[in-house]
Amino acid sequence: MNKYYNYPDSDIWQSHRWQGKIGCADPLVQWIETHGKLSETGFVPPVCDDPHRHPHYREKTHGIDLPEIVQYWADRGIRYTSLEQGRQDWISMVPEKAFSDRSRKLPLLVSFFHEDTLDPWYTMKTMSYYRKYNEMLAVSQDFIIVYVVSSRVDTDRIYINLMQEACILYPVDLNRIYLDLSPVAAAGMKLKDIPGFVYKDKDGHEIEDPDACIERFGSLNLPVIDISGRWGNADSLSRGLVMTYRMNDGRFDREWFLHSGVARRSSEGLLMENRFLSVDDEGFGEYWNHMGLLFEEGEARGERWLAFVPKQAMEEPQKKLPAVMLMQEVYHGNEHLAVTSLSYFYEYMHIAAQGECILLFFAMEDWDSNDLFVDVLQEAENKYPIDSTRVYITGHSHDGCFTFEFARRHPDIIAAAATLGNSGILMPPEVSGDKFLSVGDDRLESMSRIDMPMIVANAMSEGHVVAPDDPEQFASWARFWQRRLTASRCPMKTPEEIRAARYSKNKAERILGFPADYAETIWADGAEHYMADVTNVDGNRHLRIVTSENMPHTVTPFMIDITWNFLRRFSRDQETGEIIELQ
Repeated sequence: MNKYYNYPDSDIWQSHRWQGKIGCADPLVQWIETHGKLSETGFVPPVCDDPHRHPHYREKTHGIDLPEIVQYWADRGIRYTSLEQGRQDWISMVPEKAFSDRSRKLPLLVSFFHEDTLDPWYTMKTMSYYRKYNEMLAVSQDFIIVYVVSSRVDTDRIYINLMQEACILYPVDLNRIYLDLSPVAAAGMKLKDIPGFVYKDKDGHEIEDPDACIERFGSLNLPVIDISGRWGNADSLSRGLVMTYRMNDGRFDREWFLHSGVARRSSEGLLMENRFLSVDDEGFGEYWNHMGLLFEEGEARGERWLAFVPKQAMEEPQKKLPAVMLMQEVYHGNEHLAVTSLSYFYEYMHIAAQGECILLFFAMEDWDSNDLFVDVLQEAENKYPIDSTRVYITGHSHDGCFTFEFARRHPDIIAAAATLGNSGILMPPEVSGDKFLSVGDDRLESMSRIDMPMIVANAMSEGHVVAPDDPEQFASWARFWQRRLTASRCPMKTPEEIRAARYSKNKAERILGFPADYAETIWADGAEHYMADVTNVDGNRHLRIVTSENMPHTVTPFMIDITWNFLRRFSRDQETGEIIELQ
């Protein structure tokens, strides 16, 4: 690394370039979290020698969900769900009827709770502390609660991502989102005295007396303030993932990354993201038009999707182009989210602009809702010159897991898939603790009947990527790698054969830690990338794993280059379902 290496606008990674991009509610949220204190919850844990081995302990949330508590609220018509994102824990309480009638939008109450999340009983302690809130909800059935539970201040503002997820998971009224001010009231504080907090109306004008805007919520008359349109984040997701270690382990060297070619290439997307707040901003369409792309918005059952089409393709519709379905959220909950999605996959914008493909952006937050992408594709095929035999799908992190599931459900329309930021191993739900981010035996067996070319691209600083040294952990890792072989119809390898790969003469195979039929080390953007192919039972190299040194948990230009180079090789015969390898 040369710490003096520079490139135009290299300071785009620094916070001063993003001043004013955070919602005005953030200083208030930060104050509530900073002054939060562990409270007596009244919950008495059952006798248990090791809570981490409790039958209802969930690896994903590191908490215990006692079935009798969950069932109690279910009997009252409320669905309890404990969740985690970006190592930030949260709990939702949603009226059951809200899931059957999403047309009825409900207010959202958000409460920040300080609790020791290293204690597996934190979820049940939270439920005990907020029992009166939950009883109020059970009686009224007319709002949704989100409890953000943390033992430290969320300086990375992951809570914004949680609220975005809640707004798509549940039928939230985006114009009625309220922040619980009980901690402020308990401290005897006035809103006007909260450092840095400036309350604005929905047009962005400062309100002189924010305390006059305090409302009372529900039968408990909780003090709340309306944060609708004031909580969103116009910062960069990619930048946030680079500048925090929350999603990266100790192997990630940030300074090396920032002074590398990959940071230089990634900065293009950040500059675009810094410029625009919304896809409706003046000049947004012209930005892509200048690059050579036609930008259009569409809707499927009320949900937004985005399309980017090479302009020449519209002039020559007889020349069909492949389509890449990019699973990245572009819904209306936070208008900057759509801009962030394009920044995240900015290298694909270049690939499309060069006439290689058509891009379709869409994602929801669960398997069934993501099936709506089928409707999006059908509508796009009616409007744009898409080659239906060459439709590919990709997504990052949890959207990478959703990509795997979409390809499993719809192999008739998908020619190949790319999951980014995910491990090569496949964990079962009882280990991962999250049904959406794991692969159960039924899904595994279903996938094993499909010839689905798949590339998995990730970074060494992400968890479960390379084989661990600890013998017990390695035994689990090898077993989960065998599940990947099963899913991709590859010949099975024994644990001994998998372990032997760690001593291979081939560097890529040795680092990745599994036996490969082809492996190589690639140098690009100032880093090494380790690529390995495994041949399936038909003798075809339809499974590829790539991991990069010193990359963060985000999408990098190299990831897109290497995955597109893999995806574009395949088409699917629409009559027989057979995969055809293109020359």
